[in-house]
Amino acid sequence: MNDITRKLDELTAGFTDEQNNLFIENRFPYILVKADSYIKSGPEVYRNEDAFAMPREEWSDEDLSLIMDGCLQIMKGVGYTAEQPFKNLGIRGFNLLFTMLHFTSVGRKSSSLGQGRMQDETTFEHAMDKSRVTYYNLVER
Repeated sequence: MNDITRKLDELTAGFTDEQNNLFIENRFPYILVKADSYIKSGPEVYRNEDAFAMPREEWSDEDLSLIMDGCLQIMKGVGYTAEQPFKNLGIRGFNLLFTMLHFTSVGRKSSSLGQGRMQDETTFEHAMDKSRVTYYNLVER
């Protein structure tokens, strides 16, 4: 059993059918594989091997740090449910992460959680197959 299979088994242990369907519908296994690759190879090697040359060379070190943080959160099973949104990425980091993963935002709903906290529910479309996924991002001021 490889590391990715082990990680997927760990994340899905005890899932209900509904939780498993949400996991699959949001292409989480695909996204996790890409995040794992980015973490292991770093931005330069990842870019050289990526069909869309992502992440872009002109993105700042801060941008790349946000992407790395997002990838590390993905490895913990974060983002595809409102109960476990991405955190500390801000709007820019969240969008750059999904751009790097070949997704484009096609819709966003924001909900105020009070005390300067907003949660975004964003639908993304994949650049190649046009599949859509929904991910969540907590933004704090």
